[in-house]
Amino acid sequence: MDYKDEAIIRILARQAHLPSRVLSKMTGLPISTVHNRIQRLEAAGVIKGYKALINFENV
Repeated sequence: MDYKDEAIIRILARQAHLPSRVLSKMTGLPISTVHNRIQRLEAAGVIKGYKALINFENV
């Protein structure tokens, strides 16, 4: 894992459902690189999943 992976992870930790296109702009990496790195991080178990946080006061 390098600084590029760490940048992607930091962003996804705050905003898990950002599209690769947005992550690409935020990190300065090509979309294909972002996509491939996310897939590799998922396969390695670094990224274990994505979840929605529900505000039940608004439901």
